[in-house]
Amino acid sequence: MNSAAGVSTVARFCALTGTPDLPSAATALEKRTRFSRKNVYRISSTFRYLKQLGVKLVSPSTQPSLNFTGITQEIQLVLSDVKSKAIVYTDGSTSTRGKPCNSGSGIFITNEQNQPLWSGGFTVRTDGNNFIAELAAAAIVLKACPADIALRLRIDSMATIGALSKCVVSERKRIRAPGRAWLNFCRTEISKKQVSIEHVFSHTDDQTPERKGNDAADAMANKYRLEGESVGPVPYIVSTEEPLILQFEGSNVQGDPRKFLKQLEKEKMADIWRTKDKQAAWFIKHPTQVLKQAKLVWKWSVESGAGRAWLFFIFGVCQWLPTNYRINYYTDNTLKRCSLCLSGAEETMDHLLCCPALVEEQIYLKQVINSRLSYWNIPYSTLPFMSREHGLRSKWKSAARESLALEDVSSSRLDILTNAFWKANQTKPFISTRDFLESLSKVLDNRKVSPFSNLLPRPDLLSLLIQEFSLQTHGLTDSLHSSPLFADWNSLSPTDVSFGAKLWMEPKNLHGSNIFFFHGPNDKINTHGLLEVLAESLATNLPTRFVCLIPRQALLPSHFLELAVLHDGIPLFGFHADEKCRSNGSMSLILAANKESLQVDTVNWERFVNRLHEWCTSDLISIPELTDALFRERVGLPHPPRPLSKHPQAIILNSTSLINFYDAFAPTERSQNIGSIPPRAAELIAQMNRHPRFLSLLGILPNQLRSLLKETNHENREEAILDLSRTLFFAGFRIWNKRQKLASRFWKDIAPENRSITHSETKGKKKKKDNIAPSKCRNPFHFLRRYRNLSNIRENKCPCSKAPKETKEMPNQQITRFFHIPLIQIKSSSESMPIKSRTDKIRAQHDRGKKRKGYKLLNPKQRNKKTRKT
Repeated sequence: MNSAAGVSTVARFCALTGTPDLPSAATALEKRTRFSRKNVYRISSTFRYLKQLGVKLVSPSTQPSLNFTGITQEIQLVLSDVKSKAIVYTDGSTSTRGKPCNSGSGIFITNEQNQPLWSGGFTVRTDGNNFIAELAAAAIVLKACPADIALRLRIDSMATIGALSKCVVSERKRIRAPGRAWLNFCRTEISKKQVSIEHVFSHTDDQTPERKGNDAADAMANKYRLEGESVGPVPYIVSTEEPLILQFEGSNVQGDPRKFLKQLEKEKMADIWRTKDKQAAWFIKHPTQVLKQAKLVWKWSVESGAGRAWLFFIFGVCQWLPTNYRINYYTDNTLKRCSLCLSGAEETMDHLLCCPALVEEQIYLKQVINSRLSYWNIPYSTLPFMSREHGLRSKWKSAARESLALEDVSSSRLDILTNAFWKANQTKPFISTRDFLESLSKVLDNRKVSPFSNLLPRPDLLSLLIQEFSLQTHGLTDSLHSSPLFADWNSLSPTDVSFGAKLWMEPKNLHGSNIFFFHGPNDKINTHGLLEVLAESLATNLPTRFVCLIPRQALLPSHFLELAVLHDGIPLFGFHADEKCRSNGSMSLILAANKESLQVDTVNWERFVNRLHEWCTSDLISIPELTDALFRERVGLPHPPRPLSKHPQAIILNSTSLINFYDAFAPTERSQNIGSIPPRAAELIAQMNRHPRFLSLLGILPNQLRSLLKETNHENREEAILDLSRTLFFAGFRIWNKRQKLASRFWKDIAPENRSITHSETKGKKKKKDNIAPSKCRNPFHFLRRYRNLSNIRENKCPCSKAPKETKEMPNQQITRFFHIPLIQIKSSSESMPIKSRTDKIRAQHDRGKKRKGYKLLNPKQRNKKTRKT
């Protein structure tokens, strides 16, 4: 509305308020409280929004203007007496405390021989913007300078020099220019007068005339700044302002109105953001870094052509990435679990950094960050992290052998116990030896009532079962008999919780787990009762699987599969020919799984059978024919099973450096070798390593890293920080991108609730799809297509039991081939001449008439076709 292009907008504004001119329209708008949403003028919504923000549209004609006539005339008289050239120094001064209304402008005039002629100044309304104070002093000098005087204007503000050097600008640039009113005041004078503008350096130690002149102008500016702070706000210069200006909280907007409104909108959005406890947690703690990183991520995303990286940053910094935990926040806890791995953990943002399904991306993250830390020579980044684990475990072993009776506990079992106790309590700041001894004493006291023997299956057999059936947990055991090959184990005794056991209280505790159960020949366990509990635990939609190695049973629950029979005398417990290493009875390897388990965690039956025969080449192991037929009559699934949380790459991931603010596998404790570096650096690194790991992968680095580089006088500090930020961000985005691909594949191709089976009932009809997910069928092979019938099990109503019927193809042969008589040629009926009766001739006449009538009804194309046929 402040240019010729805004005439139509002015007309709409006046029509909306019902006023004849802009000043009265601005006054009417200020008094107006309601704006109709049905108004035909689209600017009505803009005014409504400005009203909500507290921004006013005011006319400068209604405000008092700064009176600068006196100082202008005084400077003009001084410059008129100068015979040759004059040198003028100008400066501005604004208090750095708060946002003061008034500032000071200082002017110091000398002749060509640097002799002082005049000094003075004035108070100006800047609202904390020192640029306006600098610009006001220069504008007053340019306005007062006579046209015939050669003037050399020296200013220490490059921004002011840049603004004054633009003589003629467009309307848009004129309206959006900072210090708009002061530029309009002097812009026409610049081209008419003999003025050269020079830059001088301020606050230097040399005693040059330029330095003295600038210091004198600065002293005058400080004097009038102090005078302005003791009085109320002085008037703005509005005599050269635009017809309409913005006013916010009693202050005029003297800069770019668009930039001001944009900044105001950002502040309002930030205030709304801060009201959200979870989404704004990182923004409240790192407001400046988040906003700066947002601009960098936008730039990086455009340069790399990865638009999703920008979305990843937006949702990530708000802790709002669509993980299972976030999507199912208000639903059942079982839906919050990670669907890509077997850890059973909730899929939070932090879980993505240690999820076994993303191990390749996690290794890439560690490798690429370690290489960049080494490239930039980050101090202390090459030092390894030394945990307290080794020292504590050695101390516990010695104390246990001195204080407790460990005759029946082997050295390997004691090492397993100390490792389990450490993993279960490593997050505690202090772990006493007394706690370990008390927990171990309780475990040893339970040996008399324990139902388990001291024998466990051979480790190579356990490894085979873990790999082929994706077994995560060792079930129904205790601290003295748990196998370290499994990632987890559960127990019925609360005393085992101190050593990392998960307490098994009811059947639903087993839902969604892949568990191995071992019941030796000498164990005092009710095998039949155990199988009944496992059968009850399968009644869930979560993928659940149990592999049991138990004494052979005459009868198994429904849908339990006997995978293999280990006959009496098989070396089950060791590699030697000793009787202790051999089984004193037949053992059965049993699989109990629900239909979701075989769909999600596939089983390669042929590979398992081959490996089992390689494990024991004798006749002491056999595969039941029915089980073999049930697996071989089904089509295997192409996708691999979910990865285990205990994998070989864990060794690489657990190797940590002293600086590990980005490493989710790093311990939360202080490194034992941190005392070998200076105390200040040790303090910074300790604080740095407490930085949120996922926030680091968004490229927002801890402030202590910058302090460490600054205090160690790093040469390329800013370049190193920027490179680390970019590398970390794209490594984090790579992890999220891989997770999205795996999740998409899971829900499209693997998830049991989305599965359907395709079959065709009759020839010539389209294939029909049956959604078999809602079925109540308990067959573990429910989601695996049956392509032939090897088990001779009859079909039922469920589509999963249907198999294509096998039809024997018979070769088509002429029947005369079986006779040894010569062939007699018989004429066809078309070659014979039938004898027509009188009735046939009459009927033919009637049919010919009907054909003529039908011929007339045909369209031309059909007539031509019929003619061609005849």
